[in-house]
Amino acid sequence: MSKIDLPIKNNSILDRWKQEIVTGNQCLIAKDFQAAASRYELARQFAETIFKDWVNPNEAVSALVVTYHNIADLQRKIGNAESILFYLEKAHQIVLKALVSTPVNNGQRYCSLLSASKRTYSALLGHKKCCVFA
Repeated sequence: MSKIDLPIKNNSILDRWKQEIVTGNQCLIAKDFQAAASRYELARQFAETIFKDWVNPNEAVSALVVTYHNIADLQRKIGNAESILFYLEKAHQIVLKALVSTPVNNGQRYCSLLSASKRTYSALLGHKKCCVFA
């Protein structure tokens, strides 16, 4: 049984994702980077499940993007530049792959993905620009 399959009383997977993100953020602020990494990894598993199931396109896309960007922020805090790029690129690739396979007439889903692709691309450009001048 994987971590994501563990039963948690009366919580939706989105609530569980939010809980892991909030706890991960608290750990990051407290500079407990190992605990933050563990929480963000669990949040990533939840986010990918939410993204795959597409109950609510805005929530699905936001969960995925927020999670990967939080992991990239953690990597930035610990000084791991290669991993920052990996996680930002991974988020962008997942979003682009879904965008390309989503028909334009699939309203909310397409719009959510298009918006997310702009956010992930902007984050990638910002990181690359920052590294060029560092």
